[in-house]
Amino acid sequence: MPYLCATLVLCLGTLMLLPSVYAPQPILPLLSQDFHISAGEAGLTLAVFNVALAIALLIAGPLSDRIGRRPIIVIASLLLVIPTLLAAWAPTFGLLLVARVAQGILTSGIGAVAIAYLGDELPPTQRGGAIGWYAMSLSWSALLGRVGGGVIAGASGWRAMFIALGLSSLVGALTLTLALPAARRFRPSTDMRGAFRQMAETLRSPMLISGYLVGFLLGAVLLGFLTYISYYLSAPPFNLSTTALGLIFLAYVFGLLAPAAGNLSTRIGRRQVITLCLAIMAAGIVLTRSQTLLIVILGVILLALSLISAYGVANAYVGDQPLTGAAAQRAFISSTGISAARWEPRRWGQSGRSITGRASRSSRWA
Repeated sequence: MPYLCATLVLCLGTLMLLPSVYAPQPILPLLSQDFHISAGEAGLTLAVFNVALAIALLIAGPLSDRIGRRPIIVIASLLLVIPTLLAAWAPTFGLLLVARVAQGILTSGIGAVAIAYLGDELPPTQRGGAIGWYAMSLSWSALLGRVGGGVIAGASGWRAMFIALGLSSLVGALTLTLALPAARRFRPSTDMRGAFRQMAETLRSPMLISGYLVGFLLGAVLLGFLTYISYYLSAPPFNLSTTALGLIFLAYVFGLLAPAAGNLSTRIGRRQVITLCLAIMAAGIVLTRSQTLLIVILGVILLALSLISAYGVANAYVGDQPLTGAAAQRAFISSTGISAARWEPRRWGQSGRSITGRASRSSRWA
């Protein structure tokens, strides 16, 4: 029962806490209108979050090894409420970016550290299932943020969206603080330098470097898609509302099929499945350039399915390697890739196809 309680509390707390960090994606056109900024500048709300998250991930893991998983989860979740609510009252775009940076830093202390908590506290027979359920709660948090954020912003404005999701984050933070069981099996580490040395060693492996490059390029495609699909569909001939843009992200439901790609990669190989995902991704990008909404939606579905599948298989590929710092390093580099993607909307299709081509070549190096 304590194992079930820990898993349930983490899943419910995360579902209420993290949608706020994904919510800005469908509201970028609104930010452009309110702050009189370009699409590329509005995309910085996604980029700065991911840069901050990437850098903080390299610190959160070793820090949780030292002082414990639960304190990091509780402190990060409670503090995350503050920048979420402050974003609602940001008088300038610069201050909104500051709030997003703070969100990125604090988010690093929740997802990855929560998975480490489950790994510490649960017996091997229950660990895999619990982590699988928690990973699903992370995915549904992203979906709820994108869809729910778009619906709320469409009805009441983007500032009301941050207030509503900030209150939801508060409930999630209190759930984690009051109900997450105390750690019983955690043993603190006294060698934080050793953890950073292990991360540095991963850069000496050509196989891991190729995996990192795939992650970087996937991140670039992801930001290009998430940023500019909103602008593309809000313009003629589609003229979709903010609410409709949020509902477009329901395509992420098809990401629930991604575990099948992981199972397939176990049978036929990681590289082969990543290459297949990249081919599907390129086809999805081509379809999103259509002038027919149903074809664009099909392209979005293919992109969501292939991106989530490729990320999962890339994680499995990195996990196959013996160096334990590899996962954090890949998360850092893929998040940096997300921050690096800054294209003009009219060039999204061309840029996306180019990047998937480079990723395909990188997967063959592994």
